[in-house]
Amino acid sequence: MSTAQQLDAKWNDTLGEMRALHDQLNVELPQAPATEPTFKDATLQTLLDNIKADDFIGWSELHEIDLRLIGLMPDPLVGAQFASRRPLASAAGLASAAALETEFTKNGQTPDGRRAVLAELARAMQAVATLKRVNRRARKELTGKLNRLALGLFVGPVVVLALYLMVFGMAGAVGRVHLIVVVWFGIIGACMSRMIAIQGADIDYDDLVSGFSTWGVAVRLIFGGAAALLLYLMIAGHLLGGDIFPAKEFSVFTRKIPDGQGWLAVVPSIDFAKLLVWSAIAGFSERLVPEQFTRLQGTLNK
Repeated sequence: MSTAQQLDAKWNDTLGEMRALHDQLNVELPQAPATEPTFKDATLQTLLDNIKADDFIGWSELHEIDLRLIGLMPDPLVGAQFASRRPLASAAGLASAAALETEFTKNGQTPDGRRAVLAELARAMQAVATLKRVNRRARKELTGKLNRLALGLFVGPVVVLALYLMVFGMAGAVGRVHLIVVVWFGIIGACMSRMIAIQGADIDYDDLVSGFSTWGVAVRLIFGGAAALLLYLMIAGHLLGGDIFPAKEFSVFTRKIPDGQGWLAVVPSIDFAKLLVWSAIAGFSERLVPEQFTRLQGTLNK
């Protein structure tokens, strides 16, 4: 069952429970000579008659109905409702749940006081649930934007490169465009980091709309491309080296390997493959290149 279907099912279940409580608490049987029932809270009846689920699931209307029903509950039902909602509040991470329980069960608490505490618990749980729904909607919209961006980053350049290789061949092609490819892989790494970050379980709404705005994502991609280019220069400038890094001379970018029946396949050289991997890592990690700067600064100070 999808998230939307789960929300629809939960919304329908909640509405059904509230209609049952409404019939129990709000409806007064007619007294002769009247033939129609009356309602303690006429607005509550109107809300239930007119409530409709929209694309954001009408939880705000349900919340208003809930508060009005709490105002009609007798004290035993208030206690039962608080006992059933208290574990849900803890599971939702509501920080004030323990304090509200203390207030609800304190010595000398009046029925009206318990009813007020239950209403406050309902409001706090509604606030938490609303924030989660807002975050879910924002995450869905931003994830779609990132997916379209990633599709463009991968498909567009690959098509252009494939056409280039079909016309001019691979021999020497990588050598002419390798700096562009380095920056491109840095941008791809930065895009991957954003796509993984947005899947985080606890991202505040403000962080979502600021860190994943069009301008915020664009700056992150620019930083990723620049980081990949700077890392390339540090390797080429003999400031970084070792077996895990590519060779310091980028003169051979392709190699030929046997491919059955004497045919040869032209593939990226080992050094060029390492260079592209490190370019993607430089774009993915926001701290890799700055940490190398710090290390080089320390060496200069010594």
